[in-house]
Amino acid sequence: MTEDGSVYTWGLGKFGALGHGSNTDVDTPQKLNDLSNIVQISAGSDYTMCLDANGKVYAWGNNGYGQLGISGSATKVLSPEKLLISASLGKVVQISCGEEHSAFLDERGSAHTWGYGQDGQLGHGSKTSLNSARKIRLPEEAIQAGATKVTRVKCGGGHTGLLLDSGDLYLMGRGRDGQIGRGDKVESAAMHQMSPIRVDFFNSNGLKVEDFNLGTNHSLAVVSPRASSK
Repeated sequence: MTEDGSVYTWGLGKFGALGHGSNTDVDTPQKLNDLSNIVQISAGSDYTMCLDANGKVYAWGNNGYGQLGISGSATKVLSPEKLLISASLGKVVQISCGEEHSAFLDERGSAHTWGYGQDGQLGHGSKTSLNSARKIRLPEEAIQAGATKVTRVKCGGGHTGLLLDSGDLYLMGRGRDGQIGRGDKVESAAMHQMSPIRVDFFNSNGLKVEDFNLGTNHSLAVVSPRASSK
């Protein structure tokens, strides 16, 4: 993404992931002429999404699990196509692509996910895959603790994270490599967390999460000391 809001893609063109209207590989950056005023981009395994300044989301590439979130049943899309997002959700302010699932955050502080869900990474309490966005419900414990909204959503390989305005980090999805952050519980319940679960390590050590990111099978966070209640 360039300063003027243009988008350039290159690399493996399988499934149309580059958005140039074909499956052709490209070894130097090539501009997507149909896009403008873009403010965010995110790349998944074989697909891509971008967000423009008006809150419109565009996606293209592999749609084998519904990860593009577009209407119809196409298994691949070769050029950018706009997602149909209900106006009632408010403006989209952040997007994220995982391996085969996607997420966006709206201006009201709600996170929405869709795509491949067999690892529980969509956070809706099941392993069902979805081809359209669905809002993630905040855990009751988070609401009782004073959280009112999500400030950031990120997709990893098979897990997803939510940063709340309380400074708490919640993760869901695949956890067999410890990426959910549950310590010695990795081989039991954390194998697949189908609903958001708090990373208690930070709270137990008096830390507030400021930012985070997710890799294919690992997680990381930037933290600061929580203010003392005394």
